[in-house]
Amino acid sequence: MLSEITIEFKGENIEVLYDALYLANIFLYSVIDKKDFIDVTKSKINWDYIDEKALSSYQEFPTVKIILENKVITEKINELKNILENFNIKQDDYVISIKDYIDYDWLKKWKEFYSVIDVGKFQIIPIWEKSSYEYFKIPIYINPSVAFGTGEHESTKIALFLLSELKIGFTVLDVGTGSGILGIAAAKLGANKIHLIDVDINALQNTNENVVENDVQSKCKIYQSSFLSNVNEKFDLIISNMTADLNLELLKNLKKVCKKGTKIILSGIILERKEKVINSYFNEGFNLILEKNIGEWVGLTFEYK
Repeated sequence: MLSEITIEFKGENIEVLYDALYLANIFLYSVIDKKDFIDVTKSKINWDYIDEKALSSYQEFPTVKIILENKVITEKINELKNILENFNIKQDDYVISIKDYIDYDWLKKWKEFYSVIDVGKFQIIPIWEKSSYEYFKIPIYINPSVAFGTGEHESTKIALFLLSELKIGFTVLDVGTGSGILGIAAAKLGANKIHLIDVDINALQNTNENVVENDVQSKCKIYQSSFLSNVNEKFDLIISNMTADLNLELLKNLKKVCKKGTKIILSGIILERKEKVINSYFNEGFNLILEKNIGEWVGLTFEYK
């Protein structure tokens, strides 16, 4: 049997607790610290979107969580207390609580969080539902993984809605493809040649799996590329579900893969950045022809003059 030990540390220097855990031969633990979140938000990274609710979910003091076998809990807690005492840490500076730990089969448990999603002309279907579901729309089979694009996020739904509204051209480029969901959708709408690119090699492995699951591999070319660095063709349709800043970065070399009449679907943009994106693309010769909002997210379809 296992238990979860939570240590709420109220002292000034939590590094002392880490040292104590090391001396007690406890090497595997998780840390939840509001300061880490605040430090990240204040970093030089240009965050496009930060959910303020995330900050309010943190406790006032940092906490450390440890999973231990029940038979060693008393011994380890006493050892840890003695080490902390030797470090001049008073018992008032921390609170230890214990509860039963349910050791789920996480390989199965995580599947409970995914279900069939209806989006526009499509149904996004987890692969374990593939053989048992009755389809009324165009099915896209997805194996949820570390790659972005399971169909649950508003930005993916927006991109699929915008795809549903277009007459799909012969050739398509899916930039930052993630799971491959948007490129696969284009293939199922009739595109004959789809390039799916991503800078993340792990994402491309998931892309390849999903392309095979949907039996569209004969139409798809999957390869690694940072933005358009390895792309040397022109396309009828370009899809990019990335943040506003990344979509603006994409614009710098976008014309090299466009021809007259090329459509561009952009998603992953928060409403407050919409005008900046629209104006930037318009100034480079891209006319806005369609817009879709869900909540605070927006997607835009442009046409190259």
